[in-house]
Amino acid sequence: MRHGINTAKKIMEKMGADFVDVDEIKDDVKFNHKCYTDHFIGGAIMGASPAVNTYSHMWDMENLFVVGGSSFPHNSNYNSTVTIGAFAYRASEGME
Repeated sequence: MRHGINTAKKIMEKMGADFVDVDEIKDDVKFNHKCYTDHFIGGAIMGASPAVNTYSHMWDMENLFVVGGSSFPHNSNYNSTVTIGAFAYRASEGME
């Protein structure tokens, strides 16, 4: 957990974040790794037809960007967090 937090902090600092608020995790915290999770996706699928373009911008709505797993046409075999982060970064390029 700490590795992920430290990595995210380094990325934000390299991107020029003015403020980075880092969560502190105490040494005695125990995480339950047997919990069930899922990655829900779809609903605003990215594509060439009217929906969402490659900047996560809705084709038919000015200044509406949909960032997250909703633009995936299907789920992959892996955790989607990194891809969603890349989509958010790409969307920021389209917001100029």
